Amino acid sequence: MDFLFPLFIFLAEVLHVTFATIRVLFVARGLKLPAAIFGFMEVLVFLLALGQITSNLSNWVNYIAFASGFASGSVVGLWFEEKIAVGLLSVQIITNNDAQEMIEYLRAENFGVTSVTATGMSGKVRMLVILIKRKHLPRLQSIVEDFHPNAFISVQDVRLVKNFYGPATLPVGTSPTLFLRKLFKR
Repeated sequence: MDFLFPLFIFLAEVLHVTFATIRVLFVARGLKLPAAIFGFMEVLVFLLALGQITSNLSNWVNYIAFASGFASGSVVGLWFEEKIAVGLLSVQIITNNDAQEMIEYLRAENFGVTSVTATGMSGKVRMLVILIKRKHLPRLQSIVEDFHPNAFISVQDVRLVKNFYGPATLPVGTSPTLFLRKLFKR
């Protein structure tokens, strides 16, 4: 029975820090309502855990449970955030090889691709700029790896987008015609 309080404290602190981690990520992306909801849950769980610790200050196991829960909550929060993959990314791909075939493939997969000829350290290069939902990054990386394994890839978070076409509005791997047919079949 002595292990129940520390176990409760550990689990409550894991939940508290998980909520805190996700809340901070929502705040950084400008998502006010989800940030507020997670902030409310974060404080509520924190108060429950803190109440259990202060009810028995002489038990050092409670302190270990609290600290372990805090550390574990960071890992769980980041893992959870990776799974929900909220937000948009701007991906820049730079290659010194002909990228036309990859550009056509990406566009066929409904990635909105902007292509620019530029000059890099090794001479003429092709730079592609693609805005995507975060959840589509592994698919994009796989395509680039297949076409240009030595391409330079840079990824940045995006907070504001206007007049956007791409996988954020159309599912990746879906042609516009097929998407419209499915949409109007419902």
